[in-house]
Order: sequence, then structure tokens, then C-alpha cells
Amino acid sequence: MMTAPESFDPSSTELEKGVSLLEASAGTGKTYTLARIFLRLIAEEGVAINKILTVTFTTAATEELRDRIRTLLVETYQSLLTEPVMDEDSVLQRLRNPSGQRVTKEDCIRRLRLAIACFDEAMISTIHGFCNRLLVENSFETQTLFESQLNPTPNEMIAEAVREYWRDKFSGGDPLLNCAASSQMVNPDGMVDFINTLPKTQDFEFGFLGNEEVSSVEELLVSHYRELKNSWIDGKAAYIEYVTNCLGKNARIKKNCTQYVRMFDQIFRDNQLTVTGVKLLGDVCSTKLRPLKDFQNEPIPEFCQQAD
Repeated sequence: MMTAPESFDPSSTELEKGVSLLEASAGTGKTYTLARIFLRLIAEEGVAINKILTVTFTTAATEELRDRIRTLLVETYQSLLTEPVMDEDSVLQRLRNPSGQRVTKEDCIRRLRLAIACFDEAMISTIHGFCNRLLVENSFETQTLFESQLNPTPNEMIAEAVREYWRDKFSGGDPLLNCAASSQMVNPDGMVDFINTLPKTQDFEFGFLGNEEVSSVEELLVSHYRELKNSWIDGKAAYIEYVTNCLGKNARIKKNCTQYVRMFDQIFRDNQLTVTGVKLLGDVCSTKLRPLKDFQNEPIPEFCQQAD
């Protein structure tokens, strides 16, 4: 038969030796509880402040935890020197009237005074900060270089992972893949910025929609590109005629027809693929064309249909 988990009260639960696991959701008072466990270990159990290891995940959380612990130690020390007040913290009440004969209020005051004086020796840090400290202090035992250190910034690790993914999947592929990605502002820096906006409590993978392999996407893209190239070579004249006669005078591809034709010749006839040229394909898609009223029934050039 399953039993409900016991709630943890930092003022009354005995601090027994061994391993204890406390489960808590966000905003339930983890820092509050942890600071009071720290306080009881110092004042009640007589543990030296440099013998308590307290670690958390981020630098910001570490600074907050360090400040909360020090503030609690100072406030508790000052309160024990004065008369009790109403609604006093339950842990403070416990230290003011310790049970049993193993510790007195005077013992708590003495231990707190020493802990505050030696607070700089407290090991309160991030997990990677503590690991780095161990490596530095035990270089001979761990056979590491004296100047070695763990990467303190997750952003740098994310950037390295993105660059490695990009080299593996994009750099060695068809130039068309890079041009297509760049034309949509997809690049390593943009991927890093996007990943940094994602929730840190979940796992994510690089990839395409539907878990398609990059090679499959590349193959499909190249296939469409070949069809588009053939439609330009075979239908260039039809495209120029349609743009010149069927579109309004303010249409950009009509006003810049010469430049567009030159760019598409460079891409498809001379095989000089550029990001600018790929971007221009978006202007000539059949869905973007707005023919004049008298020419709305004119067949749209095959090249424009392929561009879609």
C-alpha cells in the first residue's frame, strides 16, 4: 500500500546522517528550507562552515543563496542576543530553546559568531564551479593542467554544438543548401539565439520537421532546383514576354526586369549560385504575380510556377 510522502519541516525534522532526498516544485520554498538546514547544521549540530557543501545550478541562484544564508546567520545571531518577539521564525525558536542536553543557546550563539566571521570559507557555488575548484586544488591527483577550467557559460557550449552540427550537415553539402538556408536568415548565430529562447527544463534536438534527415531535404531541394533551372533555360523568353506585357508598370520584377534576367542567367546558365539570386526567386513565384485585368487569363510562365 502506497503512503503519502512526508512533508519536510526545517524547524522540527531531525537532521539525520545519511542521504535524504527532498522533492519540491518551483516556488515552494527550496531556498528558504535549504538556508534553514544550513543554519541548523551550524548552530545545532556544530558543523564547521567550511565542511558544508552547498551547490546549485546557476551563478545567479548561487549569489541569491549565499546572500540568503549569510543574512539568516546574522539575523539569527542578533536575535538570540535579544529577547524573543511575536511570530518568531520556528527555527529561531528551536535554537532559543534547544531540546536535550547536547547543546545550549550559548553554544548556538558561539557557533554562529564563528560561522559569520569565517563565512568566506563557506563552499556555496554552482555545480561546475565546485568541480572546477576540485580540479584546481587536486591537479596532481586528477592529472589535469593547473590552468585548466570547466566551461562556465552554457552559451559557449550551445554555440560549439551548433557550429559542429552546421559543419557536419551543411558545410559539406550542396551549395544550394547553404544558399537556401542563408536566404531565410538561417545561420549558426541565429540558431544559437533561437535555442537560448527555449525552456531550459526540456531537451531539444537539431533537425527538420518530421525528423527528416538533412540528406533527404537536400536531395529534394536539389531536385526542385534542377527542374527550375530547366524551366528557365527553356522558358526564359516566355517569362520576359509575360513580365513585360502582363504586369502593371509598378511591379518590381517588371521595373527591374533586366536585372532579374541577368541574375537568373548567372544562376542557371553560368551556375553561379548566390544568396541574392535565391532570394529573388521569391519575387517571381506565381502566387506573387499580379497581372493586369486584361491578362488575368494568360497562362503563367512555367518558370514562375516552378519557383513556388
